Amino acid sequence: MLSKQSLDILIDLVEIKLSAILIQDKDDLREVNKLKHCKNELLDFKKSFSKLRSAARARSVV
Repeated sequence: MLSKQSLDILIDLVEIKLSAILIQDKDDLREVNKLKHCKNELLDFKKSFSKLRSAARARSVV
């Protein structure tokens, strides 16, 4: 499993690449769409990861 830190780094890298792309043709637009989808998947995974960690902590406290 990825650590929170690694997940944040991956999200940052995707955002950097997104900001660097100049859309000049359909291939560039496809690449941007893939990167946006990737970023959304990473963000969703991060939310799920946070919920799992919170649930695990709650169980260990009880």
